[in-house]
This record gives sequence, C-alpha cells and structure tokens, in this order.
Amino acid sequence: LTSWTLGGSVGINTLTATAAGLTGSPVSFTASGTTPSTPTILTVNAGQAQAPVAGQATSALEVKVTDAGLTAQEGSRITYAVVTGSGTLSAATADTDASGLASVTYTTSNTVEAYSITASGVKADGTALTGSPVTFTGTSVAGTANKPTYQTAPPSNVQTGTSFSVVVQVVDANGNAVTTAGLSVALTKLSGSATLSVTTPRLTDSSGRATFTDVTLTGASLTAVLRATYNSNTVDSGTITLSSPFPAALAM
Repeated sequence: LTSWTLGGSVGINTLTATAAGLTGSPVSFTASGTTPSTPTILTVNAGQAQAPVAGQATSALEVKVTDAGLTAQEGSRITYAVVTGSGTLSAATADTDASGLASVTYTTSNTVEAYSITASGVKADGTALTGSPVTFTGTSVAGTANKPTYQTAPPSNVQTGTSFSVVVQVVDANGNAVTTAGLSVALTKLSGSATLSVTTPRLTDSSGRATFTDVTLTGASLTAVLRATYNSNTVDSGTITLSSPFPAALAM
C-alpha cells in the first residue's frame, strides 16, 4: 500500500494493517478528513473606466468576493487606496455584504486628471483574497463651458495699425479647458479711444478656442484695454500701449 484515499466525509478515518503470525499485528493508522480549502476571489464588479466631471464624485467603485463556485462571501475587508490622482475617497475600507459586494466612491479634484485606485482584500481570518489587489482607473473631464480666458493675450505694446492675434479659451467654472466647438466669443474695446478692427464674434474650434486674427487698434489714443466675453462672463487684457509707426518729428 503506497497511498490512502480518505472517505468523502469530514472526520477521523482509520486504516488497519494485519499480517498473520507477526508480533504487533494488527496496526492501525488514522487520518482526519477536513473541508477542502477553496479560493476566495476578489474581482471588480462595477465602476471601471469612469469619466466624472472634475470636482465631482464617481459612481460606486464596487468589488465582489466569491468562492470558486461563485458563491458570495460576506465579511471580507476591502482596503482602497489612491495611487494616482489628487481626489479623495469616501472611505478607506469597506466590508463585503451578504451579496459579497463592497464599494466606496472617489471625489475627483477640480483639475482634469487621470486617476487610479487599488482595492485590496482579506478574508475574516486575515488571509489575502485571490486576485487582490484590483485596480480602478478613469479620467475626469471638464464641466460645462462657463467663462473665457486668454490663451494668447493682446500684446502690452503695439504700433497703431499693426495687426496681432488674440486666442480666447473657454473654460469651465474650475478653469479647465472645454473642448466644445461653436461657442460664440466676442472681443471688444473696454477703454481708450482707439478703433478696434474686430466687429463680430468668433466661434470656438473643437479645442474650445476662439481665434481673432489681424486684430488692429488705430487712432491717436495712447492706451487701450480689450475685453473677451462668453456667456456674459468676461476677461480683460492688460493695458495695451499704442505707439506711432512714424518717428516723432525732431525739434528745430
């Protein structure tokens, strides 16, 4: 006899070996049958690859714990950790419920950025779960178009009648660039008596930028300030100093 297969029930198994005429015969062997160890598995159940608006929370970052037969396992402790990203978790840990589920949410920072969050798990006895850790990833996005900002501001000094370009970027309430085409942006003169060549609004491109080319200021005014407007919100340039294209006449 080189091996012994135990019975199918949990408990003590006994094997007797008998040899006629030998001292000590028979001898007995015992072995205890126990419940087979099955892996307890951690997987992502919901919340992968989200794109929340910057500054807002994700939906549930949810994991599920089951045994090898996919039966839900209650009472496992799941620990979440932010690996990349500047946001905050609603909780650092969560325990699986009767459905084997545990979850937290992640509130993104006000700045558009990618994030990654790990979820590590252990059983009630502290044994690590198979498949642990799992990782949630996603990237936040800009919110609703809200206000203008200068991508390329007017120059601080320019000759009267000399053209220059102005690029206005439309951003959300947190200053993240929106990528929406067709938004109407106006460029007007806030102060100074110089004449501004721009008379009509421009529409944004797919990057959310409105480009004003061949902008000129003409006239005898020494200074001017320009204003960009979107959605009744404004941004003003710095003071633009105008100079004559001709040298001043020499005094005799």
